[in-house]
Amino acid sequence: MRKGFTLVELMVVVVIIGILTSIAIPKFTNVTDRATEVSCKCNLRVLATAESIYYGLNESYTLDIMDLNSVQENASAMACPGDRSAYGFAAPPGGDYSITCQYAVSHGSVEDGISSW
Repeated sequence: MRKGFTLVELMVVVVIIGILTSIAIPKFTNVTDRATEVSCKCNLRVLATAESIYYGLNESYTLDIMDLNSVQENASAMACPGDRSAYGFAAPPGGDYSITCQYAVSHGSVEDGISSW
């Protein structure tokens, strides 16, 4: 009786593991990219809701994310999960507000409460 494995058997196992790894790693990368995008969109919606509440209380929009802390706890700590960049705010006097993602690959924007992905 022989004990152990032959070199050919071990090489076959290594090749199979290599093939499975080459399939799994790109899938994992796609999942993490998608999770980052969804998280960013969620942050944009939360900030848009906070901006709407702020407008209801103050009858004006704000350009300073720090002002949103009064209606949404930790609003100023929100940043795009892709590269931790800040969200861009625009609120012209008497106009609509917009919040955009400043990430290299834009995840979208919210203009006057309407999402653009």
